[in-house]
Amino acid sequence: MIDDRPIRKLWYSEKPGPNGTVYVLWRGDTVVGGLTSQAEADIICHNDQERRRMASDRSNDLRKHHIEKSRRKQETQVLVGTLQKVTAVLRTCNEREMQKAKEEAGLILRKYRRLHAGHANAHAGFTVVEALVVMALAFMLLTVAVSVVSQGINASRIRAASQQLTMDLRLARLTAVTKRTTIDFVVSDNPINAYQYLDIRGKIHREVMPPGVRLTGSPTTIHFLPNGSVLGGASTILEVALTDSIVERRTIDTSVLGVPRLTVARLAS
Repeated sequence: MIDDRPIRKLWYSEKPGPNGTVYVLWRGDTVVGGLTSQAEADIICHNDQERRRMASDRSNDLRKHHIEKSRRKQETQVLVGTLQKVTAVLRTCNEREMQKAKEEAGLILRKYRRLHAGHANAHAGFTVVEALVVMALAFMLLTVAVSVVSQGINASRIRAASQQLTMDLRLARLTAVTKRTTIDFVVSDNPINAYQYLDIRGKIHREVMPPGVRLTGSPTTIHFLPNGSVLGGASTILEVALTDSIVERRTIDTSVLGVPRLTVARLAS
């Protein structure tokens, strides 16, 4: 403990000493010494004041260090909490949870800035935690952008594949009617994911689904009769995973008249 009570000098004592006036040094109400030289008394008082000032400075430095350590600990907790949310979202790859985590991270950043408004005003620029939180948010936004682009690519692929399949079904029906013969439209579902038929020039026309698009639950062969009809009709299903939880399904129903009709649905996987 630092004794901040000042030293009091008594210039004249009640009883003169054998060698003259005795200067009595006091700390509070306690006598700490006596001197016969006023200069020595001044030096002792000055040295004591310097000692107490240095001790006070060390105490202030320790206090500032403790405050800085606490602030850094809080900043680290904020950063770790934010990065944990980012990691959890990236593991689930759930858009709704990702948006929620982004909003929570923004709320944490705003709260952090309010708590440290004075420190931020006194020191221009950004702190390390602010920069790291912004980087985490940017990484989240980049992940969302990549996810959106990936969804767009997969949606474009299944759209093009379903349109091509619908057109080929119509061409197969036209070939059957034109040549007055039965045309077999052979569908090979997952994992082959391809179909083929004999076109109007007598050549085998084969199409393979683009990456990620699969054929499911389709009949092995669709028979187009010479009058263009299909016995019992048929359904050809194309699927693609847009995300881990959303699947786009395109169903092409070929009626008994041989006319294909396309329907689109998005399902939770």
